[in-house]
Formats: sequence, structure tokens, C-alpha cells
Amino acid sequence: MKRKLIAAAMAAAFFAAPAWAQRGAHDEHHAPGGQKPLAQRDAGMMGGGMMGSHSAVDLSDDQRAKIADIQRELAGKQRDLMTKMHDQQLRMHDLLAPGSVDEAGARKAYEEMTSARKEMFEATLEARQRIAAVLTGEQRKQLRSSSSCMTMEKQS
Repeated sequence: MKRKLIAAAMAAAFFAAPAWAQRGAHDEHHAPGGQKPLAQRDAGMMGGGMMGSHSAVDLSDDQRAKIADIQRELAGKQRDLMTKMHDQQLRMHDLLAPGSVDEAGARKAYEEMTSARKEMFEATLEARQRIAAVLTGEQRKQLRSSSSCMTMEKQS
């Protein structure tokens, strides 16, 4: 039971960052600055469906440690990139202030913000590949199966 709880917590941490990174373009048209109030934000393209899927897979202590290391590394990258994204968003907001609009500067800030979002997505893909490499073929199959079941439950 304890192993399943640890695996579920690791899965939640792993899948939370990509969900945050994926929200991006969907939310940009909802409020000034591209952000909805926190209480109204959705889970993004990733949804919440795979959050606990690692709990369906029996991981060895070594696998758990390797996955935790990958997730910590990803979280650090995501945190740095999110800070960069927020800085550019604030810069863009300042450049578009009434009476002093700098369209070229705002476009550059937007491009840098979008670039950071893409880096977050790429880091997530790379981490997923690294985690998949830690799992055995049977564990990957179990994970896909449990993810499919969770998606079907969500649709019901």
C-alpha cells in the first residue's frame, strides 16, 4: 500500500508540470495578460486523467529512485522556464500599456514567452521518454492500460 501511495505521488508530480505547461494558448484569450484567475484554470490538454496511473504499476525501489530523480530534474527545468515565461508576460504587459505601446517589443516578449513554453513541452517529452526507459515492457503496457481505463472513466 505504501509503495502504491509513493508511486501515485510521484506520478502526480510528474504529470502536473506538463499539464501546467500545456495550458498555454487555450487560456491566452480569456483574460488580460493571458491568465484566468487560479480558481478557474483547467488542467490543460493533459487533463488530470493520468495523475495516479503509476500507482497501477509495481515499481522496484531502484525504479522509484530513478523516476524521482527524473521528476526532480524536470521540476527544476519547468520552474526556471515558468519564471522566464512570467517575466516575459509582465514585460509584454508593460510594453502594451496605454499611451506607450511598443508593438515590436511586445512581439519579441511574446515570442520569448512562447519559446519558453515550447522548451517546457520538449523537457516534458524528454522526461517521459526517460521514465519509459526505466520501466519494463510489461510495466509500460500496464501503464498504458490503466491510463486508457482512466480516460474511459472520465468520459462516462
